[in-house]
Order: sequence, then structure tokens, then C-alpha cells
Amino acid sequence: MRRATIFLIVALLAVVGACGDDDDGGSSSVPPSPGDVEQDLPTAAAPGTYQVAELSETYVDDSRPTETPDGQGSGPSRTLVTTIHYPQGDGPFPLIVLAHGLTGNPDKFTELTTGWASAGYVVAVPLFPLTSNQVPMQVIADYNNQPGDMSFVIDEVLARSEGDEGPLAGLVAADHVGVAGLSLGGATVYGIGFNSCCRDDRVDAALVMAGMLLDFEGEFEWPPVPLMVIAGNADNSGRDPYSMASPPKYLWTIERALHSAPFQDDDDPADELVVTVTVDFWNGFLYEDDSAIDRLLTDAMVPGTATLEHEG
Repeated sequence: MRRATIFLIVALLAVVGACGDDDDGGSSSVPPSPGDVEQDLPTAAAPGTYQVAELSETYVDDSRPTETPDGQGSGPSRTLVTTIHYPQGDGPFPLIVLAHGLTGNPDKFTELTTGWASAGYVVAVPLFPLTSNQVPMQVIADYNNQPGDMSFVIDEVLARSEGDEGPLAGLVAADHVGVAGLSLGGATVYGIGFNSCCRDDRVDAALVMAGMLLDFEGEFEWPPVPLMVIAGNADNSGRDPYSMASPPKYLWTIERALHSAPFQDDDDPADELVVTVTVDFWNGFLYEDDSAIDRLLTDAMVPGTATLEHEG
């Protein structure tokens, strides 16, 4: 009887011990939530690795209005028709949200966005309500609202990835998010990445193409988010943000006057080089591939064509 009692006590202690954490940091019987699990990415890839599919989604943010000076086009919400290019492969893949410039739209970036998607990125390009070429009159001051638009698109894309249905289900790595922008869209990126007004802590890397630094309601704080600024040598608008930014940072100068041609679908001699160098940047900081940074330092230096400054 005494042996049986001892055996029963030992068995009960073993069961109790299995139900709790051990002193060495053993795991609990309660599984972690999906948001606490680090997602394994595929290996960083070169452009052209994946076949690319396209999706159009309409996201409506009911928490913020659309407001125009004359009231025409105003409304209680903000509608963001968003074009998404994504790789056809086993994810999850990093997410890049791209901001178009004044009088722009997602269809102007298909070479760049499909290039990124073919290297293993989900790329979402929203049509902004008041600065695209799809509205009768652009309201430039609405750039103040566009960082919020980009954050909302991040919310919506991640929500669809967390779902069980649709082409984006399980496709996006929530912990690997980049933002990019051209011209006025570049100002938007400075807002979402570096200003206290609208900084989104989910942003892991930022790319500004021929962008400008404009005022927001907050202050620029320049947290150490990896930043690449691309400009022509006749455009000094990228010099000040680069000098103020914290490392790691890159200023890539294409040696001629330019604005949108190398980034949009216009035929430009730098088209292929822009895809190559920007994928190096994304691979380095969204896939955390150190060898991609080494390639970036080489690929971006083309005598007579482009130069690179960097720190960190």
C-alpha cells in the first residue's frame, strides 16, 4: 500500500509539472498567438524568380474623411482602390506598399512592381483619393492624409493574409514590411517612416524615389529605419533627408536630370538597373540577407551612370 501511495504522488507531480513552465524557460501548454510567431521566409531571390499575379482590391477606411476645399469629392470615408502584384509561390513574403506621385496611379508602375514581385514580394499600390490623375482636380495638401492611407492598406493586406480564403491567405509576412514612394509619394514615405504625426512602427525599410521632404503636423525624429533615397544629379531634394536620417542609409544618384522616368513605365535606360538595385536593398533589409547589401554596394556604382553614398 505504501509503494502504491508513493507511485501515485510521483505521477501526480509529473502531471502538474507538465502543465506549467519549467524553471529553465520551458514552453507553456498554452500555444502562442499567431502574431507572436516569427514567420520563416523563403530564400531571398533575384528579379524574375517567381511568376507574378495581379489582384485589385477596394479598401474603405470609415474612420477618416476625404475633404476637398470646395466640398466636391468630399465624403465621410477614404476609398483606396489598390493594385496588388504578388509572387506565385510558397510564402510568406515581405510586403511593400508603394505611394504614387501627384497625378500618378498604380498602372504607371507595373514594370517596377512586377519586378519586385518576381523577386518574392507582395506589392500593394493604392490609388490615393485626391492626388491621382483619376480625379478632376488634385489637392496637394492631402499628402498629409496619405501616410494614414498607407497604414490602412498595410492593415487590410495583413488581415487578408491572416484569413483562410483568397489569393493573399497566408502569403504575407507581417514582420517584414517596406514602404516606397515617388515624388509626392516620397513625401508620404517620409511621413509614415520618420515623422511623429503618422509613424508606423511596422515599417522595416523605406525607399524614396525623387521625393521631397514636406511638413507634417508632427516632428521628424529619424528612427534607425533603413532608408534608400534615389535622385538625379540635378535634384538636390534627397540630400537633406539623407543627411538627417540615421544609419543605415543610402543615397543613390543617377547621373542625369530625371524625375519619374526610371521608376514609372516610361522607357528609360536605367529601368533594369533601378529594379536590380532596389531589389538588393529590399533583400538586404526585408529578407535580412547580408550578401544582398554587398551586391547593392557593387550594383549601384556604375561609372558614368550612377554613384552611391552610404553610412552604416
